[in-house]
Amino acid sequence: LPLSSPAEHRFVLLRRKSMSSEATKGQTPDQYGQLHPVETPELLSQKLKEFEEEVQKLDDKKLGPLQQAQEKCPALLTKEFKLMFLRCEVFNADLAACRYAHYWEKRVEVFGEKAFLPLTLEAALVDDWTALTINFIRVIPGARDPMGR
Repeated sequence: LPLSSPAEHRFVLLRRKSMSSEATKGQTPDQYGQLHPVETPELLSQKLKEFEEEVQKLDDKKLGPLQQAQEKCPALLTKEFKLMFLRCEVFNADLAACRYAHYWEKRVEVFGEKAFLPLTLEAALVDDWTALTINFIRVIPGARDPMGR
């Protein structure tokens, strides 16, 4: 969700810093205030285990679409897919589990039954080819962020 004010943005940054996990302990934030843990195999397996435990603790109401996904498309719920949510929340398993459940709520809300197919032009988006190719959104040539990207 978009942040409504600079004060809210600062609050979110401070909240994230205060909730940094042991994976980022002792690190200095980058220019955006983010911490990036060193991803070792031990860290990844530990955090994936914590993530699964946190998913089990979620409210049954939040688990509905996620449970559907586990039944209908278990091949999409890979370790790598789950790591995206952990990385997004800097390996805070409880926040990642909430984001994961919310993702499936929104995916089902937007795509309906197609939510359980891969989001590719050959599967869930097969009927959306025209909408995706009308160039509604374009990259402005020469546009760069402050880092030159």
